[in-house]
Amino acid sequence: MRGRSITKMRHFTTAVAVGIAFVWLVFSPLFATGKAKAKIGYWENVDKEMAGVVLGKDKKADLDAKFGGESCIIPSLKGKTLSHFYITKGGEFLRFDIMGNVVVSMTISMDPIVSGICYAPIGKAVPLSTKLGIQLGDPMDKIINVYGKSMTKIVSGDIVRLKYRTGGTNRVHIENNLVFRNKKLVLWSSAIQRG
Repeated sequence: MRGRSITKMRHFTTAVAVGIAFVWLVFSPLFATGKAKAKIGYWENVDKEMAGVVLGKDKKADLDAKFGGESCIIPSLKGKTLSHFYITKGGEFLRFDIMGNVVVSMTISMDPIVSGICYAPIGKAVPLSTKLGIQLGDPMDKIINVYGKSMTKIVSGDIVRLKYRTGGTNRVHIENNLVFRNKKLVLWSSAIQRG
């Protein structure tokens, strides 16, 4: 009886090993070429840094140090986040949402992100590109070459919105939203999402 159990266990282990090898052989070329990530709207290099600020890492003190002064601060209606608004010398608008003293979302836009509020001028020269080299005004083709195929695409006239999402862990992921007007990037955002 015991011999049969050991034999069954060996067959099961062999079948699992063969299955894993098969999956690896079939899907590893897709991951190596980027075709798999393009199919599902995920990409390997998460773009979660903009203007030198790192999502999920930097704090209010880091914003002050990087931008050279105080921001215009607006609390959320539910009181969970504080939004910090800035404007560059070139007229780009930035927003950083802080929850629990950590940056949980960030946006850069050619247009005011929220109208009717103040925007603090940035006192220092900062890089306005993301970690992967994306910046306002970039053509849509460049974004798709860098990020791959988007998870969703919404088109309304000359406005196109692309959404990308990482897998993450513990039901936490990073979501990037990009808005284009006439195929040029006019808004980039990155946020930590739960669920």
